[in-house]
Amino acid sequence: SRGFNGRFANKLLVQIDGRTVYTPSFSGVYWDDQDTILEDIERIEVIRGPGATLWGSNAVNGIINIITKQSIDAQGGLLVAGGGSFEHGFGSLRYGGELENLGYGRAYLKYHKQANARDFLTNARAGDSWNSLRGGFRIDSDLDNNDSLTLQGDIYHNRENQLIAQLWQTAPPYMASVADNFSTSGWNTLARWKHQLSGYDATTLQLYYDYNKRDEVFVGQQHQTLDVDFQHRFGLGDWQQIIWGAGYRHLREHVRGTFAVSLPSSVPANTLVSGFIQDDIKLGSEALHLVLGSKFERNDFTDWEIQPSARLIWTASETQTLWTAISRAARTPSRVEIYGQAVVGVVPPVPPIPAIPVTVVGNPAMQAEKLTAYELGYRFQPTDSLNIDLAAFYNDYHQLRTFEANPVNPTLITMGNNLKGHTYGVELAADWQALDWWQLRLAYSNLNIKLKLQGASTDTKSLMTGMGSSPKHQVSLRSNMSLANHVELDLWGRYNSRLAHPSQDSVVKTVQSVKAYGELDIRLSWRPSRELELSLTGQNLLHKQHLEFIQESFIRPTAIERSVYGQVRLQF
Repeated sequence: SRGFNGRFANKLLVQIDGRTVYTPSFSGVYWDDQDTILEDIERIEVIRGPGATLWGSNAVNGIINIITKQSIDAQGGLLVAGGGSFEHGFGSLRYGGELENLGYGRAYLKYHKQANARDFLTNARAGDSWNSLRGGFRIDSDLDNNDSLTLQGDIYHNRENQLIAQLWQTAPPYMASVADNFSTSGWNTLARWKHQLSGYDATTLQLYYDYNKRDEVFVGQQHQTLDVDFQHRFGLGDWQQIIWGAGYRHLREHVRGTFAVSLPSSVPANTLVSGFIQDDIKLGSEALHLVLGSKFERNDFTDWEIQPSARLIWTASETQTLWTAISRAARTPSRVEIYGQAVVGVVPPVPPIPAIPVTVVGNPAMQAEKLTAYELGYRFQPTDSLNIDLAAFYNDYHQLRTFEANPVNPTLITMGNNLKGHTYGVELAADWQALDWWQLRLAYSNLNIKLKLQGASTDTKSLMTGMGSSPKHQVSLRSNMSLANHVELDLWGRYNSRLAHPSQDSVVKTVQSVKAYGELDIRLSWRPSRELELSLTGQNLLHKQHLEFIQESFIRPTAIERSVYGQVRLQF
């Protein structure tokens, strides 16, 4: 989303039912830890561009907000099972029912097993198979006509494999590839109370606790998050709708350091206190709205961050809407960027001088990365069957992260904020109901990234990595057809242009780019009865294998292979 792609996507905020899954240690998301039953998802909101006024820090380039169904909408039993060439096996079981005097509830179990991918450099199997098991519950209760309470929780455990491309040591051969068999686990619980005062006027109080543990060969992590959030929305007459709120988040972690990655044991817990207000104002008529707001946050790393926004929306007619916005957002540095250190190389010994590690160290003076975004959009519906959305953006970034070499000690690299620049582009989304039984969805994005180093920066990699880690052109076309005899045929074609300089990893420096590629997925399903669905899916069908991305460090690049899997879905 709008550039600066990476394994952890540190400028993209992800939430599941109001619970942030952004990792505090490394700034980003461990995607392998996030999952739920697909059929229980009500919607996935993808907010393009900054959303810091409502969601806070790290909502810089976009937000993914995953919202699951209320329990009343997931009643009865559901059994899903399948497997194939790459997705070796998966299955989920969910049951929902009415709870006497408590409302409605549901519980689920889900298992997933994935095969090894293929090492792009050697064409051998990458040794990265993994499996996961998780379960959870949700209870939704209407306490009275004005109050409702939601209780939910999840628990999971993963067994994973990965091939560490470079694990440095002070003894020969100094750098080794290591097969790492590790585990991740965690659990969370959330409570949300909604109180309807009158009409638009309502309050929401949410509390959650999240614990996760990850134990890799180069670092071990344990995180605990306690979060309290309050929101109140109300109207002022017929021309203003205001929403305001306050939040408190306490983050505590323990890191098992190694020679490769370490954090001092004395690092204190991090506390985040925040407040926000947003006002939706009618300017003379229903057609013109001005939305003003700001988030105010204080964290223990960079103190206060103020993130305002202003949005003007003009509904020109029932079929046309124009909007423009200016926003400010910030990505706060992670604990590793402030206090940590990571070994990225070793200078072999020259007797009597021993081997010397090349180390990247955190910077206690590290500042938040800052964005000022300018956006312009146009949504229109030329016919009842066609919707089109156009957006243009210009993003101005300051204080982006760099890695500064020490002129006195070349084996010491310090993190800094000496990169700035801008991105700009356009985005198109079109939804066309071509026939009663045929829907087409087209998406296109164009992204341009221009960066430059500031002052006397000695960083030699961040500039090219930042400009080359995201495709300039992306195209997606989905076709969904409901054919006769309860048969559905879904096709997804997509294209990504090349990535010029996708990685800082010295091990894969021979791979200068990820080539442009186009791919196609096909899904065919049949419902012999209302309760039963059988489906067959082919993924990445145009190539035997292809490379899509090279992540920043540690893990060797893997190719995406052609695959197929079958699935049975039974409702009861």
